[in-house]
Amino acid sequence: MHVLVVHAMIILLTYGPPKGGETEYQDLLDTWFPAEGQPPSAFLMDTSEEALLLPDWLKLRMIRSHVTRLVDTALQDIEANQLLLFVQSFGIPVASMGRSLLRLAP
Repeated sequence: MHVLVVHAMIILLTYGPPKGGETEYQDLLDTWFPAEGQPPSAFLMDTSEEALLLPDWLKLRMIRSHVTRLVDTALQDIEANQLLLFVQSFGIPVASMGRSLLRLAP
């Protein structure tokens, strides 16, 4: 599967569940961001290196989402200076800000 297709699916997840399609939404969310365990990983076919499924711009989109599982996943590998740059440049919702401050607290 092409990495852009994966990015498109994750972008669709950031909008939240559609009316009448909650089960399909939940299935897709569980596939890419399981409640327990690690999210799936991918490897490049040419070099067998691990592909970057969540670039910084997609993490920002996930942080701005109202889906808590996406926010938590995006905050796992983000550094404090990166988060500060996101907030200064784009702003994030209050709920995501609270979760990010809890994540960065020692």
